[in-house]
Amino acid sequence: MKNIDIHGMTNMELVRGETDEWYWATDYIHGDLYEAEELFRQGHPVRSNRLYLIHYPDGTVYEPVKPTDGQYLGAPVYDGNSVVLLVVSFIESAIRILRFLHQQGEVQEIAQLPLSVVKDCYNLMLHTSPLSLTRQPNDGTFEIISLGIYVESSFARSVSASAPVITVEVIYAVEISQKQIPKEPSSL
Repeated sequence: MKNIDIHGMTNMELVRGETDEWYWATDYIHGDLYEAEELFRQGHPVRSNRLYLIHYPDGTVYEPVKPTDGQYLGAPVYDGNSVVLLVVSFIESAIRILRFLHQQGEVQEIAQLPLSVVKDCYNLMLHTSPLSLTRQPNDGTFEIISLGIYVESSFARSVSASAPVITVEVIYAVEISQKQIPKEPSSL
């Protein structure tokens, strides 16, 4: 058995995406992303949460993004061959998408968006296949903030006669960096 030090955090989850080797843990100092944003908009100082990535089976703990006041680290996803991180800086009014290159021990920014592209950060999260950023407010809409693909600008579709109509709208499109990511050596 290996002890993993994640500095007193009691939650550890598998990173979403096609991986079984990456887990993550965070402390929710100001609640979720939306709650942290609300506090910031009301003039309260917002301390950054901490986010740790844990590699399985070796148990190595990484902190790819150092906490900075006025920022929030969202839930990571696994895309391709690496973990992708969501970082929202309220002070800089920016949304950053970072790729964690654990073999090099560094992060690479693959997209930066102005925070103004979203009304607020309610249910703002990353998805994979393809990598995209979405927002789902309480009004029955689903907003796609595209990161490298262009989707039909807006459409409505009913899944069944009794299902509600969900409106999907692309509200911002940006091309992500297509730099080659070094392949990790396979473990035997």
